Amino acid sequence: MKRLLAAFLLICCPALPVPSHAQAQGSDANYETYSPRARQITFQGTRYRLSYVNVTAASTVNEYLSGSDTLAEWNTLIAARHFKNARKIGDVFPQYLRMLRPNLVEEPQTYAKTAGDDRDILLIALLKEPNNAYYEYDLIRFVETADGVMSYQFAKRLPYAETPDVTEIRRMGNQWISELGRFQYPAYTR
Repeated sequence: MKRLLAAFLLICCPALPVPSHAQAQGSDANYETYSPRARQITFQGTRYRLSYVNVTAASTVNEYLSGSDTLAEWNTLIAARHFKNARKIGDVFPQYLRMLRPNLVEEPQTYAKTAGDDRDILLIALLKEPNNAYYEYDLIRFVETADGVMSYQFAKRLPYAETPDVTEIRRMGNQWISELGRFQYPAYTR
């Protein structure tokens, strides 16, 4: 199923990236996994290492993990995506939202960083994995740049339960949003 989704996105939505490693596991996606000594970033005082890179003609995806997290078992994840062929957020945002829609727990929220300016927006979404393995709380910032559209993502994995426990999200959400709003780093191709 995930291989089919990845192929569909590449054919029908060329401005979209190949799904993240977590979404593309088991697919024939062209990706690399990096060692713990690779590039690093810090988010909320936690160091994250570049753990996954996927480069296509239309986009580049980087995923960062912290501590002993792996691509299969992670607690928090940072991602950067560069949509090379997009000039406006509107070139990628509707397709990106369509890709998320089947897993949405509730209608996502969107906010402009500056009222009336749609060149820097934030998407807040709560997703449920199809097999009910976990929930994923996502903050995804889309920014128009001279090189195309960038997105910066902070994802928090929540254990599956009848009702997700959002205590930490309520406590930390504004801090996560504030720090994500300052992100400005490239999507590495190697």
